[in-house]
Amino acid sequence: MKEIPSWNGGAHSTRSESPEPLLTLASPTRYEEAPLPDEFDVPTVFQDMSADILLQSSDHVLFRVHKIILTLGSSHFKDVFLLDEFASRVDSEATPIQLDEPATIVAALLYRLYPIVKPDITDVDEMLLVAVAAHKYRMEGVLAQVQAQLLSPAMLDARPLAIYNAACRLQLGETKRCAARRLVELYDPLDKAIRADTEGLSAPDFIVLCDLRRDRISHCIKLMDDHFPAVCPHGWQFEYGPWYQALRAKLSQKPSASVLASIPDLADAFAMEPSRCGYPECTTSGLLLQDLKEALADTDRFIGEEDYL
Repeated sequence: MKEIPSWNGGAHSTRSESPEPLLTLASPTRYEEAPLPDEFDVPTVFQDMSADILLQSSDHVLFRVHKIILTLGSSHFKDVFLLDEFASRVDSEATPIQLDEPATIVAALLYRLYPIVKPDITDVDEMLLVAVAAHKYRMEGVLAQVQAQLLSPAMLDARPLAIYNAACRLQLGETKRCAARRLVELYDPLDKAIRADTEGLSAPDFIVLCDLRRDRISHCIKLMDDHFPAVCPHGWQFEYGPWYQALRAKLSQKPSASVLASIPDLADAFAMEPSRCGYPECTTSGLLLQDLKEALADTDRFIGEEDYL
Protein backbone atom coordinates (compact mmCIF):
# COMPACT_ATOMS: atom_id res chain seq x y z
CA MET A 1 0.00 0.00 0.00
CA LYS A 2 1.16 3.53 -0.75
CA GLU A 3 1.19 6.11 2.02
CA ILE A 4 0.69 9.84 2.55
CA PRO A 5 3.57 11.31 4.58
CA SER A 6 2.97 13.41 7.67
CA TRP A 7 2.69 17.12 6.85
CA ASN A 8 5.74 17.83 9.02
CA GLY A 9 7.28 14.39 9.06
CA GLY A 10 10.52 15.01 7.21
CA ALA A 11 12.42 16.95 4.59
CA HIS A 12 10.54 18.16 1.54
CA SER A 13 12.51 19.03 -1.61
CA THR A 14 12.38 18.52 -5.33
CA ARG A 15 14.99 16.43 -7.06
CA SER A 16 15.40 19.05 -9.78
CA GLU A 17 17.94 21.81 -9.21
CA SER A 18 16.48 24.82 -7.45
CA PRO A 19 18.08 28.26 -7.37
CA GLU A 20 17.50 28.53 -3.64
CA PRO A 21 17.03 26.07 -0.76
CA LEU A 22 13.51 24.91 0.05
CA LEU A 23 11.95 24.80 3.48
CA THR A 24 12.57 21.66 5.48
CA LEU A 25 10.12 20.59 8.16
CA ALA A 26 11.43 18.06 10.63
CA SER A 27 10.10 16.24 13.68
CA PRO A 28 7.07 14.02 13.03
CA THR A 29 3.77 14.73 14.72
CA ARG A 30 0.89 12.50 15.59
CA TYR A 31 -0.50 12.59 12.08
CA GLU A 32 -0.71 8.92 11.27
CA GLU A 33 0.34 8.03 7.77
CA ALA A 34 -2.89 7.35 5.93
CA PRO A 35 -2.90 4.62 3.27
CA LEU A 36 -3.60 5.52 -0.33
CA PRO A 37 -5.45 3.32 -2.81
CA ASP A 38 -3.16 1.06 -4.85
CA GLU A 39 -4.01 3.08 -7.95
CA PHE A 40 -4.57 6.80 -8.32
CA ASP A 41 -6.87 7.97 -11.08
CA VAL A 42 -5.26 11.01 -12.66
CA PRO A 43 -7.93 13.63 -13.40
CA THR A 44 -8.60 14.08 -17.10
CA VAL A 45 -7.42 17.68 -17.05
CA PHE A 46 -3.94 16.48 -16.09
CA GLN A 47 -3.80 13.96 -18.95
CA ASP A 48 -3.93 16.65 -21.64
CA MET A 49 -1.88 15.45 -24.63
CA SER A 50 -1.14 19.08 -25.57
CA ALA A 51 0.67 19.66 -22.27
CA ASP A 52 4.42 20.26 -22.46
CA ILE A 53 5.66 19.17 -19.01
CA LEU A 54 5.53 15.87 -17.15
CA LEU A 55 5.43 15.81 -13.34
CA GLN A 56 5.91 12.55 -11.45
CA SER A 57 4.72 12.16 -7.87
CA SER A 58 6.59 10.24 -5.18
CA ASP A 59 4.27 7.28 -5.79
CA HIS A 60 5.15 7.28 -9.51
CA VAL A 61 1.98 8.88 -10.89
CA LEU A 62 2.48 11.04 -13.99
CA PHE A 63 0.72 14.37 -14.56
CA ARG A 64 0.75 16.17 -17.93
CA VAL A 65 0.70 19.90 -17.24
CA HIS A 66 1.22 23.14 -19.09
CA LYS A 67 4.53 24.86 -18.49
CA ILE A 68 2.97 28.32 -18.72
CA ILE A 69 0.63 27.56 -15.82
CA LEU A 70 3.48 26.29 -13.64
CA THR A 71 5.56 29.33 -14.58
CA LEU A 72 2.83 31.82 -13.73
CA GLY A 73 1.70 30.07 -10.55
CA SER A 74 5.02 29.02 -9.01
CA SER A 75 8.12 31.17 -8.57
CA HIS A 76 10.06 27.98 -7.86
CA PHE A 77 9.19 26.33 -11.17
CA LYS A 78 9.71 29.61 -13.02
CA ASP A 79 13.30 29.70 -11.76
CA VAL A 80 13.82 26.00 -12.44
CA PHE A 81 12.71 26.40 -16.05
CA LEU A 82 15.23 29.20 -16.50
CA LEU A 83 18.01 26.86 -15.40
CA ASP A 84 17.00 23.52 -16.88
CA GLU A 85 16.16 22.21 -20.32
CA PHE A 86 12.92 20.26 -20.74
CA ALA A 87 11.32 18.57 -23.68
CA SER A 88 9.25 20.94 -25.78
CA ARG A 89 6.40 18.45 -25.70
CA VAL A 90 5.39 15.39 -23.69
CA ASP A 91 6.05 12.03 -25.31
CA SER A 92 7.46 8.65 -24.39
CA GLU A 93 10.99 10.10 -24.39
CA ALA A 94 10.24 13.07 -22.13
CA THR A 95 11.96 13.15 -18.74
CA PRO A 96 9.47 13.93 -15.95
CA ILE A 97 10.22 16.34 -13.12
CA GLN A 98 10.42 14.24 -9.98
CA LEU A 99 8.44 15.49 -6.96
CA ASP A 100 8.54 14.24 -3.39
CA GLU A 101 4.80 14.70 -2.80
CA PRO A 102 2.27 11.88 -3.31
CA ALA A 103 -0.25 12.04 -6.14
CA THR A 104 -3.08 13.31 -3.94
CA ILE A 105 -1.09 16.39 -2.93
CA VAL A 106 0.26 17.02 -6.43
CA ALA A 107 -3.29 16.88 -7.78
CA ALA A 108 -4.51 19.25 -5.06
CA LEU A 109 -1.78 21.75 -5.94
CA LEU A 110 -2.49 21.57 -9.67
CA TYR A 111 -6.23 21.94 -9.17
CA ARG A 112 -5.52 25.19 -7.32
CA LEU A 113 -3.17 26.42 -10.03
CA TYR A 114 -5.51 25.73 -12.94
CA PRO A 115 -8.57 27.96 -13.60
CA ILE A 116 -11.00 25.09 -13.06
CA VAL A 117 -13.45 23.92 -10.40
CA LYS A 118 -11.49 22.63 -7.42
CA PRO A 119 -12.60 19.60 -5.39
CA ASP A 120 -13.14 20.35 -1.72
CA ILE A 121 -10.62 19.20 0.86
CA THR A 122 -12.23 18.66 4.25
CA ASP A 123 -9.37 16.93 6.07
CA VAL A 124 -7.11 19.28 8.05
CA ASP A 125 -4.04 17.06 7.73
CA GLU A 126 -4.36 16.89 3.95
CA MET A 127 -4.83 20.65 3.74
CA LEU A 128 -1.69 21.16 5.83
CA LEU A 129 0.23 18.95 3.41
CA VAL A 130 -0.99 21.16 0.57
CA ALA A 131 0.07 24.26 2.52
CA VAL A 132 3.59 22.89 3.05
CA ALA A 133 3.91 22.00 -0.65
CA ALA A 134 2.54 25.37 -1.82
CA HIS A 135 4.99 27.18 0.46
CA LYS A 136 7.85 25.00 -0.77
CA TYR A 137 7.14 25.67 -4.46
CA ARG A 138 6.41 29.34 -3.76
CA MET A 139 2.87 29.15 -5.09
CA GLU A 140 1.59 32.33 -3.47
CA GLY A 141 -1.88 32.18 -4.96
CA VAL A 142 -2.37 28.57 -3.89
CA LEU A 143 -1.03 29.32 -0.42
CA ALA A 144 -3.52 32.17 -0.03
CA GLN A 145 -6.40 29.85 -0.98
CA VAL A 146 -5.20 27.18 1.44
CA GLN A 147 -4.78 29.63 4.33
CA ALA A 148 -8.31 30.92 3.80
CA GLN A 149 -9.68 27.39 4.02
CA LEU A 150 -7.58 26.54 7.07
CA LEU A 151 -9.08 29.57 8.81
CA SER A 152 -12.65 28.54 8.01
CA PRO A 153 -14.63 27.67 11.17
CA ALA A 154 -14.92 24.00 10.18
CA MET A 155 -11.14 23.52 10.07
CA LEU A 156 -9.98 26.10 12.60
CA ASP A 157 -12.33 24.93 15.35
CA ALA A 158 -11.44 21.29 14.68
CA ARG A 159 -7.64 21.58 14.85
CA PRO A 160 -6.51 25.07 15.91
CA LEU A 161 -3.22 23.87 17.41
CA ALA A 162 -2.24 21.88 14.31
CA ILE A 163 -2.89 24.95 12.16
CA TYR A 164 -0.98 27.20 14.58
CA ASN A 165 1.92 24.73 14.59
CA ALA A 166 2.14 24.71 10.79
CA ALA A 167 1.75 28.49 10.55
CA CYS A 168 4.67 28.96 12.95
CA ARG A 169 6.91 26.71 10.86
CA LEU A 170 5.90 28.26 7.56
CA GLN A 171 6.02 31.79 9.02
CA LEU A 172 2.43 32.58 8.03
CA GLY A 173 1.84 35.55 10.32
CA GLU A 174 -1.90 36.17 9.93
CA THR A 175 -2.76 32.46 10.02
CA LYS A 176 -0.62 32.04 13.14
CA ARG A 177 -2.38 34.98 14.80
CA CYS A 178 -5.90 33.77 14.00
CA ALA A 179 -5.17 30.18 14.98
CA ALA A 180 -3.59 31.24 18.28
CA ARG A 181 -6.57 33.38 19.22
CA ARG A 182 -9.12 30.72 18.39
CA LEU A 183 -7.07 28.09 20.17
CA VAL A 184 -6.93 29.94 23.49
CA GLU A 185 -10.66 30.63 23.30
CA LEU A 186 -11.43 26.92 22.96
CA TYR A 187 -8.64 25.19 24.88
CA ASP A 188 -6.00 25.48 27.53
CA PRO A 189 -2.75 24.86 25.57
CA LEU A 190 -1.87 22.25 28.20
CA ASP A 191 -5.10 20.32 27.59
CA LYS A 192 -4.36 16.64 27.00
CA ALA A 193 -7.00 16.53 24.25
CA ILE A 194 -4.77 18.60 21.95
CA ARG A 195 -1.34 17.77 23.32
CA ALA A 196 -0.39 15.57 20.37
CA ASP A 197 -0.57 18.61 18.08
CA THR A 198 2.25 20.28 20.05
CA GLU A 199 4.86 17.87 18.68
CA GLY A 200 7.48 19.79 16.77
CA LEU A 201 6.25 23.15 18.10
CA SER A 202 9.06 25.32 19.46
CA ALA A 203 9.11 26.24 23.14
CA PRO A 204 8.83 30.01 22.47
CA ASP A 205 5.79 29.51 20.24
CA PHE A 206 4.15 27.32 22.88
CA ILE A 207 4.88 29.85 25.63
CA VAL A 208 3.16 32.51 23.50
CA LEU A 209 -0.01 30.39 23.63
CA CYS A 210 0.16 29.95 27.41
CA ASP A 211 0.66 33.69 27.92
CA LEU A 212 -2.12 34.53 25.46
CA ARG A 213 -4.54 32.16 27.19
CA ARG A 214 -3.77 33.70 30.61
CA ASP A 215 -4.13 37.26 29.34
CA ARG A 216 -7.31 36.48 27.40
CA ILE A 217 -8.99 35.03 30.48
CA SER A 218 -7.91 38.03 32.58
CA HIS A 219 -9.28 40.40 29.94
CA CYS A 220 -12.63 38.57 29.76
CA ILE A 221 -13.06 38.63 33.54
CA LYS A 222 -12.17 42.33 33.60
CA LEU A 223 -14.75 42.99 30.88
CA MET A 224 -17.36 41.21 32.95
CA ASP A 225 -16.46 43.24 36.03
CA ASP A 226 -16.63 46.45 33.99
CA HIS A 227 -20.06 45.58 32.57
CA PHE A 228 -21.46 44.24 35.84
CA PRO A 229 -20.06 46.50 38.58
CA ALA A 230 -20.73 46.03 42.27
CA VAL A 231 -22.46 49.44 42.52
CA CYS A 232 -24.86 50.97 40.00
CA PRO A 233 -24.28 54.50 38.58
CA HIS A 234 -26.83 55.82 41.08
CA GLY A 235 -25.02 54.53 44.14
CA TRP A 236 -27.03 51.38 44.89
CA GLN A 237 -25.37 48.00 45.26
CA PHE A 238 -26.24 45.42 42.62
CA GLU A 239 -27.54 42.05 43.72
CA TYR A 240 -26.62 39.49 41.07
CA GLY A 241 -28.16 36.04 40.92
CA PRO A 242 -26.39 32.64 40.67
CA TRP A 243 -25.85 33.19 36.94
CA TYR A 244 -23.16 35.77 37.71
CA GLN A 245 -20.66 33.33 39.21
CA ALA A 246 -21.66 30.69 36.65
CA LEU A 247 -20.80 33.08 33.81
CA ARG A 248 -17.47 34.00 35.38
CA ALA A 249 -16.63 30.31 35.67
CA LYS A 250 -17.58 29.68 32.03
CA LEU A 251 -15.43 32.57 30.81
CA SER A 252 -12.49 31.22 32.81
CA GLN A 253 -12.82 27.94 30.93
CA LYS A 254 -13.83 29.29 27.52
CA PRO A 255 -12.94 32.99 27.16
CA SER A 256 -15.11 33.61 24.11
CA ALA A 257 -18.20 35.57 23.13
CA SER A 258 -19.71 32.24 22.09
CA VAL A 259 -20.29 31.48 25.77
CA LEU A 260 -23.15 33.99 25.71
CA ALA A 261 -24.40 32.82 22.33
CA SER A 262 -24.78 29.30 23.68
CA ILE A 263 -27.39 30.42 26.22
CA PRO A 264 -30.92 30.24 24.71
CA ASP A 265 -32.62 33.12 26.51
CA LEU A 266 -30.31 35.71 27.96
CA ALA A 267 -33.08 37.82 29.45
CA ASP A 268 -34.50 34.94 31.52
CA ALA A 269 -31.19 33.29 32.33
CA PHE A 270 -29.57 36.49 33.53
CA ALA A 271 -32.39 38.43 35.16
CA MET A 272 -30.95 40.67 37.88
CA GLU A 273 -32.27 40.51 41.41
CA PRO A 274 -34.48 43.47 42.41
CA SER A 275 -32.53 46.33 43.97
CA ARG A 276 -33.55 49.56 45.61
CA CYS A 277 -32.59 51.51 42.50
CA GLY A 278 -35.63 52.11 40.32
CA TYR A 279 -33.88 53.10 37.10
CA PRO A 280 -34.74 50.67 34.25
CA GLU A 281 -31.11 50.21 33.23
CA CYS A 282 -30.34 48.99 36.74
CA THR A 283 -33.08 46.35 36.88
CA THR A 284 -32.32 44.39 33.73
CA SER A 285 -29.18 42.75 32.45
CA GLY A 286 -30.19 42.48 28.80
CA LEU A 287 -28.38 45.59 27.53
CA LEU A 288 -25.34 44.91 29.72
CA LEU A 289 -25.07 41.37 28.37
CA GLN A 290 -25.29 42.55 24.78
CA ASP A 291 -22.57 45.12 25.44
CA LEU A 292 -20.44 42.43 27.09
CA LYS A 293 -20.89 40.10 24.14
CA GLU A 294 -19.77 42.82 21.71
CA ALA A 295 -16.74 43.61 23.87
CA LEU A 296 -15.75 39.94 24.04
CA ALA A 297 -16.00 39.69 20.25
CA ASP A 298 -13.84 42.78 19.64
CA THR A 299 -10.82 41.33 17.81
CA ASP A 300 -8.93 44.63 18.05
CA ARG A 301 -8.90 44.32 21.84
CA PHE A 302 -8.46 40.57 22.24
CA ILE A 303 -6.47 40.95 25.46
CA GLY A 304 -7.10 44.62 26.16
CA GLU A 305 -4.87 47.59 25.47
CA GLU A 306 -1.65 45.67 24.72
CA ASP A 307 -2.06 43.13 21.96
CA TYR A 308 1.18 41.26 21.27
CA LEU A 309 -0.31 38.65 18.93
